[in-house]
Amino acid sequence: MKNKSLSLIMAILVMILKCYNSELILNTNTTGYLDGYRYEFFKEGDGSAQMRLLGGGIFHCKWMFAKGAYFRIGKRLDNPKLWNEFGNFTVKYNAQYFGNRNSALSIYGRNNALYNEFYIVESWGDSRPSGQNHIGSILVDGDDYDMYVSPRYKILGMTGVYCTFKQLWSVRRNKRTEGTVNILKHIEEWSKKGLNFGKIDEAFLSIETHDEYLGQAYIYETNITVG
Repeated sequence: MKNKSLSLIMAILVMILKCYNSELILNTNTTGYLDGYRYEFFKEGDGSAQMRLLGGGIFHCKWMFAKGAYFRIGKRLDNPKLWNEFGNFTVKYNAQYFGNRNSALSIYGRNNALYNEFYIVESWGDSRPSGQNHIGSILVDGDDYDMYVSPRYKILGMTGVYCTFKQLWSVRRNKRTEGTVNILKHIEEWSKKGLNFGKIDEAFLSIETHDEYLGQAYIYETNITVG
């Protein structure tokens, strides 16, 4: 009964937000900006996927039998910096996430010069994500996270050339769908392990799936603070 009441409240909230925000429905791979937030939508292979942007960092996404898909909203920085040059870099979010099998809710970031990526995984479907090599754990944001690194070799990059880079991972021990993530603390701990991420160009709240199944998520808040 409690879950049904919460779902009803959230549905009403979305309806109210739609009255005050511009709605944008994405069905094909695209990127752009809405209300100061950058969005990215990508679907691979057959099946279907859709991202409904409601403005102000709020969106709904769903997928059905797509080989892979991601739905992201966040910030692209005009002045990229190393992690220790920021005073603050946090993502506050609130979501309902109905992921199955190989999908996850994460904070995702990129370094466009070195092609490095990071994933701070907050929740997942049936399979808890991880990188290839476990390098330790960290207590931050109210829970333990396992840290991993995954070398990526000869992957087609955003510039159209094949490149080699690193994926850095922090995977929360216990799932959550609401809270604040301190990005800088995670990158600091990776750097203590000798892993240089480079400058942070972008950071997103990301829903990602790599399985031909179905799921959906409602993002009611995305608040990114950079200082």
